[in-house]
Amino acid sequence: MKYADWLDEWLENYVTPARKIRTRELYESIVNRCIKPYLGGYLLEELTPLVMQKFITRTLLSGNKKTGGGLSSNSVNGIISVMQNSLKAANSVGLIKEYTANKICRPKTVEKKIGCFTYAEQKTIEKAAFSSRKQKMLGVVICLYTGVRIGELLALKWQHIDFTIGQMNIAQSCYCGRQGRIESTPKTENSKRSIPLPRKILKMLREMRAKSDSEYVISSLGKPVSTRLYQTCK
Repeated sequence: MKYADWLDEWLENYVTPARKIRTRELYESIVNRCIKPYLGGYLLEELTPLVMQKFITRTLLSGNKKTGGGLSSNSVNGIISVMQNSLKAANSVGLIKEYTANKICRPKTVEKKIGCFTYAEQKTIEKAAFSSRKQKMLGVVICLYTGVRIGELLALKWQHIDFTIGQMNIAQSCYCGRQGRIESTPKTENSKRSIPLPRKILKMLREMRAKSDSEYVISSLGKPVSTRLYQTCK
């Protein structure tokens, strides 16, 4: 069997039933954009460690189709993970005698330093959000004071705000997929959490609720907001 054919089988029968839609879409994108054009024509038995390593080296040097340069270490490690998972499944069902994708040498990744806003910067951001005519921009202030991610913020409904005890419950997240806006549970169980709200934010939320015509805390013309559009606003 050619690797391209097995990748289709793997996505349909092993990834789709067990993974979230977002993960399936990510894997499918990696398969179609990165793996199939170079390795799809190989038979499964022909995917030796050297063949796979040469592909990874090439991807690091010139895998970016837009620029002609190499892909980042993080992107390449994502490709390797898809290859390893797909070939491990092929081995488990007897399509290849030996699983050798674990012999691929992964590139080193460098963690980016995360910076924090200064007090003055935060106040500047708050001032801009409060002075905006668009109520949805107050979501930026909510992010500043609670640490919620954009997907969590935009999936937040008024039913998730407990005004009595001053608490926000994070149980959903959303993202922009191929079928449009998709809501699902957070990526991990630990992402489900309750966040105590400062008085300033609680007061702001009460005022927003009084003016809201939507079930969502952050909305535009009564409708939920796209994560891509909100990322740009933020």
